[in-house]
Formats: sequence, C-alpha cells, structure tokens
Amino acid sequence: MPFRISSKLSNIWKKMSNKEYRDAFFAADNSNTISAQIATMRHSRKWTQKELADRCGMKQPRISSLEDPEFDNVEIATLQRIASAFDVALLVSFVRFSELARRATDANHSDFNVPEFACDSLKPNAPAAKENHYMISVGLAPSTAPVIRCDESFSAVARGDGDTLTLPPMSAAPNYAQSHLH
Repeated sequence: MPFRISSKLSNIWKKMSNKEYRDAFFAADNSNTISAQIATMRHSRKWTQKELADRCGMKQPRISSLEDPEFDNVEIATLQRIASAFDVALLVSFVRFSELARRATDANHSDFNVPEFACDSLKPNAPAAKENHYMISVGLAPSTAPVIRCDESFSAVARGDGDTLTLPPMSAAPNYAQSHLH
C-alpha cells in the first residue's frame, strides 16, 4: 500500500505560504471541525438539540449556532460544558500548520464521533469504540531507507522517492500487527 502526499494536501500546503490564507484556513477548520463534532456526537447518541442543550444548561438556539460551521464565536468554557455533557475530554492545543493540513485532509466522519467515558479504556483489547488509529514512527535504516514501525510490533524497510513511500504488504507483518492494525 503506497503512502502519497495527496494533491489536496500539497495544494493546501502551497497556499499556506500566505499568512492570510493560513489564518483563514485554521479559523475555518476550527469552526467546521467543532460544529461537525458536536452534531456527529449528538446524532450518534440520538439526542435532539434540545436534549443536548438541557444537558449543558443552555438553550436550544445556542446548540444550533454551535452546530453551524459559519459560527465562529465559541468560548473554551462553552466547549467544556459540551464536553461534559457528552462525557468526553476537550483538548485545545497549538500545533504546526503541517499537522493542521494533514488532519484537515485526512479527516473522515468517524473521526468526529468521540465515545463517552464509559466506552473508553486503557486496557488492551477492551471493548471500546473501534478506532482506526495506530502509531507509526519513521526512522532511517543504515542504508538511509526509511524504517517503519507500527505499534512497536512490526518494522520494515520501505523504499520510495521523495513523495511516495511503499510499504511491504501487511501479510509480512506478524500476527499481532495484523490483528491490531486496521
């Protein structure tokens, strides 16, 4: 399975050389992501906007505003109340623009649905909500070819040019990695 920098990501990255574009991009991405997460988590729990509002101590029109991607006046205290109602954590952090661009181009619907605490666990193989995330680290082999490590249980030397990284088939990974990587 080859790894490529998508043309969408490459295009966004080129535009980010402009400071005004970067500022507008992260502002739009924040409001889009927040509104999508709130709506997705509410729908997955089969709550109405009124039910979420009641759980947050807010009025329904406020929830409607928060679910509107055009609305960008959100305070952290408001997000903390929403997180508490959903029984999830809120993480606010500064990140590199490259991380923001990657997250924006790699996001899918399942990324927005955060399970409540009761469905979360630190135990391995616990029946928590299924996620398609795994840790991959890249280093250099003595031959200067990248070495890929997945969950510290599988490593392989990958070959590629500047934009394409080709990994060996998953059949080459130990059974542990096959059963834990989706």
